[in-house]
Amino acid sequence: FRTGTASHGDFVVVASGYNTNRADGEGRFNPAGAGVLFLLSLDRDPSSAWELNRNYFKFALPAASNAQANGLAQPALVADADGKVQSAFAGDLQGQVWRLDFRAAAPWTRQAAVPLFAARDASGKRQSITGPLRAVHAAQGLLLLFGTGRLLEAADAGDKSIQSFYAVSDQVSG
Repeated sequence: FRTGTASHGDFVVVASGYNTNRADGEGRFNPAGAGVLFLLSLDRDPSSAWELNRNYFKFALPAASNAQANGLAQPALVADADGKVQSAFAGDLQGQVWRLDFRAAAPWTRQAAVPLFAARDASGKRQSITGPLRAVHAAQGLLLLFGTGRLLEAADAGDKSIQSFYAVSDQVSG
């Protein structure tokens, strides 16, 4: 990653997980359960406080629907030849695939996150993405490989809806 004037920094990349519909620590309740990706600086002095856009970054990715809980699955990180992370890709419970672009220097803004794809079955119903995406280099950029489905709550065991496996091309991040 690039951080301010430094050429790179070391971060832990953490997704919010699933069903994130509780207060977010900043006093807000998010009924839509936006998925959140956090970048936590490993270079932070342990005695210093966490400061947004200084030693941690937070990307709240809006839910497609306010009617159901959401959350973000573990991201796939894509690095350049020098090992610097250029982008991250993650899916959410509402079937959205997100691209987060880290090629610019920090602090990154909300515009760094772009919805890239929405997984839907043949009838148009969104399909949950609970596993990490796999990013594979291809001739025209990247292929993002992932399957849909969820088994998080007891009711999910009885869901017999069709699930899918996708290969989504991203020519921007290749």
